Amino acid sequence: MNIAKVLELQDLYIEAGKIHKEFEESEINKEYTKAKDNRSAAKNAIQEVLRQADEYQVALEALGKQIQALAEEAKEIADSDYEGIDLDELEDEKGEIENCKKEVQAMISKADGTKSALQNLFRRVSQAANEYKKFDAKRNELKPAFESKSLEIKQKFDTVNEKIKALKESMNESDVALYEQTKATVGKPRVVVKLTEMNCGGCGMALDPSAYQKIIQDKCGKCPSCNRLIYVQE
Repeated sequence: MNIAKVLELQDLYIEAGKIHKEFEESEINKEYTKAKDNRSAAKNAIQEVLRQADEYQVALEALGKQIQALAEEAKEIADSDYEGIDLDELEDEKGEIENCKKEVQAMISKADGTKSALQNLFRRVSQAANEYKKFDAKRNELKPAFESKSLEIKQKFDTVNEKIKALKESMNESDVALYEQTKATVGKPRVVVKLTEMNCGGCGMALDPSAYQKIIQDKCGKCPSCNRLIYVQE
């Protein structure tokens, strides 16, 4: 293994990570992301309120039909010919009329409640729309600075990535593959560390004599604890 080139590759990946962190922690990225997320939340709120409004509108139309049907039923009973009906049957008819009237009144009250809820929803839509406009304006205000920062970071990334590409082309393929595989396993770019006395320079674990001797002999080996590559500094 050409340890010097592997360490150079590692340093370039670490540099790329710092560039990414620089962008993530920049004030413009935080402010722009916050405005964008708030804008999305306001948009979602509008869509949810409109969905609820549709449900109320459907319910209101259904109530209107039920009220009309009950009113027609009450009218039909009231307009019926009572001639020849005995008193008990007449009382039943009157009772049915009263029941119909009560049902109509109950449905009217329910419809009024639905209308009130629908009006509240429309007020919420208006509020959410104002929130959306506010955050959309903030996002548009921050967009030029955000795009400028994004371009700056991209240029830095491109420069580092070109160096990484050129370095990989000059390296032994097996060295590149070993580093990339170890980086993926460990989950971070700094995975090549030097042997410090009899300890792993990454996790600090003391190596057993046989593992230590093998690393000394091969000039490189894997830490049995953290899976980093340990090299012997010449």
